[in-house]
Order: sequence, then structure tokens, then C-alpha cells
Amino acid sequence: MFTKALLSLILTFSVISTANAQVIAGSNSLFKLLAGKIDYVMLKPINPKEWGDHWLIPDDTISHSDDRYGYKPFEKLGVGVKILREMLANSQQVDTTEWTLQELGNVVLIERRDAYLSMRQVLANLTLANKAEVKDYRRLIRRFNNTNSPDRDIYQVSRPVFDNSGRYAAVIVSHGASGLSGGGRLVIFEKKQDGWYQIGMPKRWAY
Repeated sequence: MFTKALLSLILTFSVISTANAQVIAGSNSLFKLLAGKIDYVMLKPINPKEWGDHWLIPDDTISHSDDRYGYKPFEKLGVGVKILREMLANSQQVDTTEWTLQELGNVVLIERRDAYLSMRQVLANLTLANKAEVKDYRRLIRRFNNTNSPDRDIYQVSRPVFDNSGRYAAVIVSHGASGLSGGGRLVIFEKKQDGWYQIGMPKRWAY
């Protein structure tokens, strides 16, 4: 039953990529920050436990230190070995319950890659400010339904993995289409007085 293939927003990667991708605007809700401007998000989060330890361990072959693109190794982010160890341990018990629109905002939550989106059902569950936004989402839904399911570029986002203090959070984002194009990234967030901030992207990969 196609119940939760609805829409709501916020990671084009406002969460995960800005032109200079230094520090993006803060948010009191880390979940809202996760969605950025991704169009389509799988209902089921990524389970970091299934990725093993390599998703968080620094690896020179896929780590970058080019600040222009926001790729900073962990040591430049102020994230020490102790914090990494805590995150690795905590990733074994991370929550993997399905995403909700209340958490992510105006993204399109997809139950299955081959799902068909009901225009009326999706729009009824959105909070849209004006007719222009309604028009944009109508176009988005039509484009999804008219695209062959293997060619749909759909994102998967893990729920945050925190260090023991709750100050830092790591999130995996992955996307792809047709098994031939896509990629992912590891994004690190820090909680400051006025909310959560994206502080860097220690890993990025493509296939």
C-alpha cells in the first residue's frame, strides 16, 4: 500500500553542498537540515551498521581536503579520534525507522523505486506557500511518474549518528540511477548555541 509516498523539503544539498560549502546556515532541527533541496528521498533510511566501519574511518583514497568544495579531512573539522570511535560505536544502534514528512519537510518520500505518485495525495500533504510552489511540485511529480523506474535519481539518507556528547552528528547521503550513475557523501554537523551547522564533508564518492 502506497501510503507514505508524499512530499516535503530541505539537503540540494543545502545540507550537503554549497558552492563554497564552508558552514551553511544553522537550523534548530537537525532533521530539517538533512533534507536540504533533495527532490526524492527513500522512505527507509540508510543503516550505517550495514556499511561497516569504512564509512566513517578516514581514507585518503576518497577523502578530500579542497576547501573550495567543502571536502575537509576530520582533523580540519576538529573532530578527533575519540569522537570518531564514539560515532562508530553508536552507529551500531542507530535508529532506522522510516522517515516522516514532519521530520524532513517538503521532500518527496518514496516507498519503492517503481512507485507511482498520486498528484492529489502528495499535494494534500505539503505545506506550499503559493501557486508557483504548487506548479513546481506538480512538475516534479509528473517528471517522476514519467521516468522509467531504474532511471529515477532517488536519494537515501541515514538518520544521524551522534557522538556521546550529542555535539557532533554524522550523516550518510547516497543517490543513484540505473546502477550506472550516482554517488554519495559523508556529512558532519556540529551543534552550536543557535542551532545545527554543517561543518564539512570528509568523504565523497561516485560510481
